[in-house]
Amino acid sequence: MPTRSAAITLLSLTVCVATASPAPAAGPAPKVRADAVTLQGPTVAGSFCSTAEVAVFHCPTRGGKQVSVCASRTATAQAGTLQYRFGKRGGAPEIRLPAKATPPARSASADTLMFSGGGGAWLRFRSGGHSYTVFTAMGRWGAGGVHAEKEGVVVERAGRQVAFLPCEDVAEGQLGPELFGKLGLGPATPDEGFLLPDSARVVNPRREVSRW
Repeated sequence: MPTRSAAITLLSLTVCVATASPAPAAGPAPKVRADAVTLQGPTVAGSFCSTAEVAVFHCPTRGGKQVSVCASRTATAQAGTLQYRFGKRGGAPEIRLPAKATPPARSASADTLMFSGGGGAWLRFRSGGHSYTVFTAMGRWGAGGVHAEKEGVVVERAGRQVAFLPCEDVAEGQLGPELFGKLGLGPATPDEGFLLPDSARVVNPRREVSRW
């Protein structure tokens, strides 16, 4: 059994060590390395996307709702996430697809559209027998061949359209071949396609239409 003086010495050493080596304070959250970032883009204010994500598509729709498609900034075909989110502006998403974190190439299908005087792109998410397709397109659909936009989300059941929610303002995002290539997105089958809804909004004819 240690003597009283030895016990006091041991206690003193223990206190000195604990005092000299305090637990380190929590530092700031680690930053994503610049060389790991595959997607560039600002955080869209009011969207359902976090600061760690890029809104590859976002727009307000009727009824006070909005749709956001969010991708993690480090997403690749087989890593990171891509998710469709829909719900009331200022609230939490009512729909998230896929429901769980899933790599982009297994989250959705996508393709571009080509036609005279314009082009477009679409991105489709599925849940059961329903599909939710966000899209943006521009063509000479206005009176006298003036450029007009078609943007929004189309809901289909068993391949038939059951709802179309057009964007109430110009959609923000980066749908197109460059994004699809980075995330490994393409049609789910060789014959998968997308038919544009009829309604369109006339826009400035000088707006760029070549990104597709």
